[in-house]
Amino acid sequence: MFYSQDLLCRRNGRFGAIWLLAMTNGRARWQSVSNRELAGINIRQTCADIVAPPVPLSLRLTSTLLVGLSHALARKLHHLYNDCYEMWTRVLATPWITSRQGFNPFISAVTTVSSSQTITLPAFTDLQYIDVP
Repeated sequence: MFYSQDLLCRRNGRFGAIWLLAMTNGRARWQSVSNRELAGINIRQTCADIVAPPVPLSLRLTSTLLVGLSHALARKLHHLYNDCYEMWTRVLATPWITSRQGFNPFISAVTTVSSSQTITLPAFTDLQYIDVP
């Protein structure tokens, strides 16, 4: 083997949770690693540890750990999306926001409408801007 068994231990190992995410399929992947363990995974640092490991790792183990890391990132992004969506629905459900007349949540509060004079060029007269040799 090209790696220490301690690296893949679930509790004390560096890559234990990532190994479990890579080796499980389907619904078992969501249940194999708890949300606390998932929150403890630093994606950037772990990726640096896999690319430049402290001990030599085989290419197969490296690729398996990178797959597990991509599953961890996908799951973290899923949790982030759910949190943002939940917050958005709570904001829209707030009565003092939605009761304002003309409230449109998809238009920014700082959006300004330009007048037609600021976006329209002046009319050319007498070919004043054309240089004729």
